[in-house]
Amino acid sequence: MFRFNNHLWLMHFLITAAVCFGIIQNTSFARTVEYDLTIDYKTVRFNAINTQAMTVNGTLPAPTLYFQEGDTAHILVTNNMDVATSIHWHGILLPNHQDGVPYVNHPPIQAGDSHLFTFTIKQSGTYWYHSHTGLQEQRGVYGAIVISPKQAQTVPAPFDQEATVVLSDWINENPDEVLRTLKSGSDYYSIKKGSQQNLLSAIQQDGLAYAFKQALQRMPAMDISDIAYDKFLANGQPETIISAKPGEILKLRLVNASTATYYTLQFANNAMEIIAADGMDVEPLAINHFLMAIAETYTLRIKVPAQGLFELRATAQDGSGYSSIWIGSGSRVAAPDREKPNPYQMSMPMP
Repeated sequence: MFRFNNHLWLMHFLITAAVCFGIIQNTSFARTVEYDLTIDYKTVRFNAINTQAMTVNGTLPAPTLYFQEGDTAHILVTNNMDVATSIHWHGILLPNHQDGVPYVNHPPIQAGDSHLFTFTIKQSGTYWYHSHTGLQEQRGVYGAIVISPKQAQTVPAPFDQEATVVLSDWINENPDEVLRTLKSGSDYYSIKKGSQQNLLSAIQQDGLAYAFKQALQRMPAMDISDIAYDKFLANGQPETIISAKPGEILKLRLVNASTATYYTLQFANNAMEIIAADGMDVEPLAINHFLMAIAETYTLRIKVPAQGLFELRATAQDGSGYSSIWIGSGSRVAAPDREKPNPYQMSMPMP
């Protein structure tokens, strides 16, 4: 004879209610975040020269996209240009067919067409997006992605404000012509930026023995960057200002969206902490300068000095130029100049 067990029934009811509540709760708090991104041509002006850029929603860099972990992203990308384009979500965990790399896991977005990307945000941190078609990233199709965590995973450091800065390199010359020049083996860009290596410069920089060794091994001259850029940019300009009050704590997200430039970053106050790298929180590291590679992202914790507008300088690794992020208020305090690297002392000795 069947006997009804009150205890089992109650346990079953509670488990079912908990599961249902969790489903309802997750559904009620899940968000769908929508963005419309339009890629088109735009004229920009650097070094008194008008140049045709490729921009997203008319801005250089592209708009920063904000999400929270757990959101569903709906991003409509429209191509208003007369050539195909694409958008790759760099570092984002998503289905392979949403990754955006043309002819690898996604068709290109043809001229006049649109494509809707849909994926769930499964992480937090600082990332970026860019074109994966031809040399369009060099022409301006890049922007930051900022994802806040669903809930604090660690006890967060207090911040009075946040800012995001995208670093990039810019050349007025058509990128396809730049590539053609590089493939020809020409010294044009090293001559343009004054880094050409020859007998005279080897003598002047105490590199004669190294130069002869390279010649005997039939090795070409070594350089840090092959291209002579016209400008280095921070949020689309040679300098950007983050207004902040003395003593405030700034959370600064950095993205290196450059095509061919590493940067040494140094703060005029010599006091900053790295608290995240490539989207992942790290043990805070106090440092006065560091090297940032292409496509890397870092998050810094900076205490605004008591007085002055202090420079966080991003100097190209080859020493050919820099962009500036000014933080604070009042009179400007510049970061120290960095010594240009000696091209004759860059190689490690051969075993």
